[in-house]
Amino acid sequence: CSLSLTSYETTSIHEGIVSAIAEQGVVQFSRQNSTSRLVIPKSRHDFVALDIDHSTEEFYIVDRSEGERVVRYDATGKLLKTFGGRGRPYGKYQPKLFHGISDIAADGRGGFYITEPTAPSRRTAHFNAETGTLIDEWYGGQSFYVNIAADRDDPTSLWGCAAEGFLNHYRMDYDAGTWEIEASYKIGRLGDSLFPFTAKWRPFQRNGNTYLRCLNLPAVVRVDAEAGQIIPVSIAGFAHNGPRTFSMFPGSGENGFPRPLVAAARHHGFEDLNQVPRAYSWADANGNGQLDPKEFRFYPGVSESHLGQQGVYDEGENFYKPHTSPGDSTAWSKISRIDWTGPDNHIPVWSWSSHTTVGFLSKEMTDWPSIRALTLDDSGNLY
Repeated sequence: CSLSLTSYETTSIHEGIVSAIAEQGVVQFSRQNSTSRLVIPKSRHDFVALDIDHSTEEFYIVDRSEGERVVRYDATGKLLKTFGGRGRPYGKYQPKLFHGISDIAADGRGGFYITEPTAPSRRTAHFNAETGTLIDEWYGGQSFYVNIAADRDDPTSLWGCAAEGFLNHYRMDYDAGTWEIEASYKIGRLGDSLFPFTAKWRPFQRNGNTYLRCLNLPAVVRVDAEAGQIIPVSIAGFAHNGPRTFSMFPGSGENGFPRPLVAAARHHGFEDLNQVPRAYSWADANGNGQLDPKEFRFYPGVSESHLGQQGVYDEGENFYKPHTSPGDSTAWSKISRIDWTGPDNHIPVWSWSSHTTVGFLSKEMTDWPSIRALTLDDSGNLY
């Protein structure tokens, strides 16, 4: 006889017996007996993947009905163990919790493997099935254009290098030659894609808080380690509602604009979004981490500029960005910080009105395809 598996979500086949997740739960059938037998009722469970340890005939199943768990059953369907619980939150890395499991495999030696390909840090992990102890874990490839930066105040603290749309905080032990993930944060689509989806960030400390400066455009965010969140602080950019670029996605608001930008445009009297100046800036004047419409500024008459390459900040928080058009003799330009704001008067306010060209390429260099990066030395010299 022939059997169709198209109605089953995931299967395990061993010695002619098929175990599968069906609508009613985990079922088994074989070529000799095509009538499925219900082994584990689905009840309120949300089973998404399974495997069987054929040395014990025990089931290992991924269940998303209450967070994200791995549940272990004996051959008769009796529940033996439960691992995990709520889905692994952003913030402090908790390796014994799960996030985005795509598959599970028993190791035949009293343990199991899981894969998490989309959540930070895209790992394969090996667990003991008696104690739930993490035996080992391996990290998959991270986003292209990977980058990482050390905190100048604490060189053992590194930030960056994560799956696209996320940031990892790493802790280094240089003497031992080892490292570990200390925390993971979601940064993609911050402000409904007002901020870059993927970018280069550099950490710094101020008033006991960790901040991150963006090197692709003038922007600062704050790390809220306790809440496991990235909080917007300040930005100067260009409204984006077109197809995805290397660093930006369209928003989910009207005409593909980020919703905070739409609200700000309406607040400033723009009924037709096509008439809204593309250049804008925002700074969190009241310090509440919310993108308040009245905190936005728009800059008519400023030509849109590509912001994809690596810029640099000087000590006054002025931002220098490279130009990327072949044949353009302009090497870089400066976007000035014109003010400070916020409850402690430490949040930078950038203005596109202060955008000036300050560097030029020699004639023999204008055929270069782009200026990839800028940096400053301790004396203020730009390279």
